[in-house]
Amino acid sequence: MRKFNPSWQHIFPWVKLVSKKMFCDVCMNNQHADKTSTFVKGSDNFHVKSLCKHVLSKGHIKCVANAKARSAPPGTNPAKKALQVLHETEFEKMYVLFRVSHSSARKEDHFQTTNAEHLNLASELSAAPSHSVMTDGTTDLSVCEAEMFVRYCNKGKLSNRFLALRNLDRANAENIAKVVEDSLTKVGGIPDEDLYNKVVGYSADGASVNMGCHSDVELAFKDILKKCENQLQVVNFLNNIYTFYHTSSLNRSMLRVSSVALGMKGIPTRVGSTRWIPHTYTAVQNMWSLYPALLQHFGELQVNPHSADGSAKAQGFLCLMKKPGPKLMELLNDGKHHDLNLEEDNNSTFERFIPIVNDLLETLKSIFTAAGNIEHLNWIGFLNLRSWPVKDWSDFADEQITMLLNHYKPYLTPACPDHVEDVVAESLVEWDGLKSTIYRRCIGSAKSLNWEQINNEFCETAGVFLLLVDLLLSIPAHSVECERGFSLLKVIKPDW
Repeated sequence: MRKFNPSWQHIFPWVKLVSKKMFCDVCMNNQHADKTSTFVKGSDNFHVKSLCKHVLSKGHIKCVANAKARSAPPGTNPAKKALQVLHETEFEKMYVLFRVSHSSARKEDHFQTTNAEHLNLASELSAAPSHSVMTDGTTDLSVCEAEMFVRYCNKGKLSNRFLALRNLDRANAENIAKVVEDSLTKVGGIPDEDLYNKVVGYSADGASVNMGCHSDVELAFKDILKKCENQLQVVNFLNNIYTFYHTSSLNRSMLRVSSVALGMKGIPTRVGSTRWIPHTYTAVQNMWSLYPALLQHFGELQVNPHSADGSAKAQGFLCLMKKPGPKLMELLNDGKHHDLNLEEDNNSTFERFIPIVNDLLETLKSIFTAAGNIEHLNWIGFLNLRSWPVKDWSDFADEQITMLLNHYKPYLTPACPDHVEDVVAESLVEWDGLKSTIYRRCIGSAKSLNWEQINNEFCETAGVFLLLVDLLLSIPAHSVECERGFSLLKVIKPDW
């Protein structure tokens, strides 16, 4: 009869002998252990093979890992380490947030610093001859917020300053305008009566609430296209193809196989949403680029259908794609449609689109009633000093600057000194003298200068003309500063 060998405890320290039976101390002290295990109930099989079998069992391995985790020092538990890694970003945000709060509380000058910044901004806006406003919005936990920056240029020095971050009761155009006006008055220190006297530009993203009288462009385009008898069919066709692949991972994977085999890539996209025109264009481009792959996939579904519904839809798609598809695709790929004369009598297919295009042009003209007033954007090339010519500079940019002065005369006149009677004439004389002085020094010397340096040297002799330069530099071409502001806010503002 076999007996328990005490030397086994050196190899298997977890085994113990109780009432002539072997027990596993690790498994017995674990509440999740397998209660049917022989080393939990007690084993009388005194053979080393039974010990080896138990030490390799899944239940014992799990109990050993559990015991090791419970006895591990704080912070070394693998589960806790994994959790810390997952929440490392949140911990960093909280660290920065508490550090900023602690620093403000210790110095006790948070409100004094904020008031000083507001006074400094108000002073700089008052000194600047003109300024522009940049805005952007976001929704955080169902709270709509508007972020505002002001852009101004004084004596050639360009500044983009944070104005305010305000909550919106409702994200519509009226509320946004009220918040911007209120922020310029309270934070920027601009009186109500002078609110629009120095504002020369506004920049925002393409959301409809930011577009003012230009917000109906896409809706106008939609309404005009409804007159095209085939337009609705095309949109429905593109949406049906998008839904066919968007709702089925199997269809997407099969299309991907066909695309790889034909050397293509991509997936059908939807038509519609907030950017209707670019989304429609992208959907059409994706459909034509995947045209051979789509035909191959729909053909495969006719031979090896995975469902009756999918096969029927694929057959319908094939009927629509095989009729006008190849000819139109060849036309688009060759680019010959750019050379077509839409007014030719023998081109009946395109003749139907001439009234639609004309209606669209008339609608766009009625929306952009002030289209002729934005030509000044084509006149400001002289601001790039590197583009100044090396030769034949005597009448360089004279015509463009004259147009700009006439256009912005209402903004320049209040900023000019009292002794200046004619802003346009005085500025042209100063521009001629400034240009001559710079070119007399050295041909091409303007390319090494900037407008701040020119202001520091010629502010006395060309001050009126340089007011125009400050005004033009104040006009923003984008609202990227607002996007950067939101990115910085994410560092100190938690998501929870």
